[in-house]
Amino acid sequence: MYFRDAGTERVTWAVVATCRESLVLTLSFVTHHLAQGAAYVELYLDAPDPGQEAALARIPGCRVTVCDAAYWQETLGGPRPPANEKRQLRNAGRAYARAEADWIVHLDADEFIEADVPLARILGALPDTVDYLHLPNLERVFDATRPQAQLFDGYMRAPLVRGWPMQAEVLDPEMQPMLHRGIVAHSQGKSVVRTGRDCLMGIHSPRARSGRDALLLWPATMARVLHFDGLTGFHWIMKLLRGWSDRGGGAAAHGGLVPSRQAQIGYVDENRGDMFALLQLHQKLKALPPADLARMEALGLVRRPQIDPGAALRAIGRAGDLSVRAFDDGLDFDVPDLDRHRTRWRRLYRMHFEDQGSVPA
Repeated sequence: MYFRDAGTERVTWAVVATCRESLVLTLSFVTHHLAQGAAYVELYLDAPDPGQEAALARIPGCRVTVCDAAYWQETLGGPRPPANEKRQLRNAGRAYARAEADWIVHLDADEFIEADVPLARILGALPDTVDYLHLPNLERVFDATRPQAQLFDGYMRAPLVRGWPMQAEVLDPEMQPMLHRGIVAHSQGKSVVRTGRDCLMGIHSPRARSGRDALLLWPATMARVLHFDGLTGFHWIMKLLRGWSDRGGGAAAHGGLVPSRQAQIGYVDENRGDMFALLQLHQKLKALPPADLARMEALGLVRRPQIDPGAALRAIGRAGDLSVRAFDDGLDFDVPDLDRHRTRWRRLYRMHFEDQGSVPA
């Protein structure tokens, strides 16, 4: 026998996420993972939202906890933690401790698992000594010559592989200070963690408790996380603006972030009144000319996503509007002059593609 144990033929897996997103994104996230075979999706709503609570309650397999003041008082004996990461970790640990599946994965609501074979089959094939399956991540980018029409349009870009040349040696000098391993957001991936191992859940991977043996990971090659970092360009910019505000502003408040993210947030803060500059930032970092897409595809750095969240929505009788316009219209960020920003973004985005002979829907 190749492995020293036989593994497990039939396993179950679940998802946990802390989210504060539009209803159509939350529903897409839940129904996609249930369609992929998750036993259940455990959602922690980061703020009360009666409309989402009612809609999610009608989906079998979706478990919802509202993180209001009473929740934090009950679980922590105090107020809501100000840092988003601390709230995520607390909720993920709670979900792990009471898991009713063999494995659990901690995701953000804009992250969707893509697997070449059923994820349960992969997990069931792992040796029993493996504590977690590491899922590499890719992030969504666009063809710079084509406007986005639907939420899940585009391509998926992979991080530069560790051991390759440093990004400063191969990337456009104008772009590379705002990229980390060749991508805009995180490059660490996410982890599907075997339950019952008394480990500590993390944002990207679990860790052993003090005094315990290090955890054993298995790198996934047949599954990955697709990160839609900003479901639209306007969504991405508003998240960066909100991220600055949530952390209190100022460079010191962002000292724990990687330099590329600090550079992005700093640029957005400096240009918060100039929507044209913010549009140019999005197009520079998240839209690639066709020639670059072709080169990156040849290098294994770009692929087309193989998931269809819209089909999962339709399968439960929800014909959610996944258009960019509907999504942007529904955004409700705590950002000054949001409506004015939205109107100006839409006009400038249209003008940008009119100049190229392609007009957004």
